[in-house]
Order: sequence, then structure tokens, then C-alpha cells
Amino acid sequence: MKNIERFNELAPESVVVILNDIEENNWDIVSETTEHLPNIHFSKHSFYDECLEDENKVTFGYSNFALQWLSKIPSRFTGKLWKEEMAEHRKLWKEQSVQDLGNFLIYRSKEIIRNGFLLHTRDCW
Repeated sequence: MKNIERFNELAPESVVVILNDIEENNWDIVSETTEHLPNIHFSKHSFYDECLEDENKVTFGYSNFALQWLSKIPSRFTGKLWKEEMAEHRKLWKEQSVQDLGNFLIYRSKEIIRNGFLLHTRDCW
């Protein structure tokens, strides 16, 4: 609780935090968890789509653990997973991955101001 109180003291009113994730998440829990923080907003959309209506509003974007998920399943695995059968699946999954990453970067580039930052992290175990 001290950290939240300290954040409230130090955070200028111009600091706005936008939490983004799919609409199916339990946003009630997120709201309860963040209700003590100023200027918290929710964007209930896929991050592979437009998340903000206004362009050039974000100074610093941060993404963690998000980009390993694809926007859709490009193919279903049935039967045995032999090397020969995997080639077409691999191709489809790679194409979907490239398309999703491209969409993610295009939409974030529209939302982030010129000379702004986007930090993407991914923990490796």
C-alpha cells in the first residue's frame, strides 16, 4: 500500500496508464486492483488491432509476454505429427506470426508519438 500511496504522490496528472488485453479477461478484478491508482484506463481489444482511437498519444509503450499468442489459429493439428506433415503447418503458423507482429508494430507506431518508446520484454527460462 505504501508503494501505491507513493506513486499517487509522485505521479503527475499527465501520466495516464492504459491497460490493454482481450475483452474476455476479468476486467472487474483488474479494476478492483487498480482503483487506487490515478488515471488508469482500459482498452479491451486485441493488441493486434487498433487499441486507441487517437493517434500519437502514447509516449512510452510496454508489452510483456504478449506476442507469443497469435490472433487466430492458422491450422489444426490432426493425426500424427510427423516431420513431413508439419511442413504445411509450420508455413501457416509462420505466416500468421509474421502478419500478427506486423499488425502489432503498425498499430503501435500510430499510437506512439514521434521519438516515443516501445519496450517489449519476454522472460526466458
